[in-house]
Amino acid sequence: MGALERLRTLATAQHRIEVPELGEDGAPLVAYFRTLSAQGAIEASRAIRGGADNPLIWARLMWECLTDADDRPIFRAMPWADFVRLVPPTIATDVGLAIYNRRTLPEDAAGN
Repeated sequence: MGALERLRTLATAQHRIEVPELGEDGAPLVAYFRTLSAQGAIEASRAIRGGADNPLIWARLMWECLTDADDRPIFRAMPWADFVRLVPPTIATDVGLAIYNRRTLPEDAAGN
């Protein structure tokens, strides 16, 4: 499977992903990658790889991807500017990395 096909597969997957890194308070939370076009998946991948040390990238992933147990977005109704002020950079980085790694590492390990 080529790189574009792999990105397209990632972009269209909506698997629930448990995020144990959130601890006891986060037990009911699940994360998922929203459906994106293949181009959107490519752009997201480039942004993450190019700015891995930028907490805003991880905060954005957290803002876009966290849902409750019924798949309702948790933070999307909150304006982005308010969310960024609310979430500490270390939390955003930890949770964002957990979301990203849980979704991408299995595909990389499988050689897809």
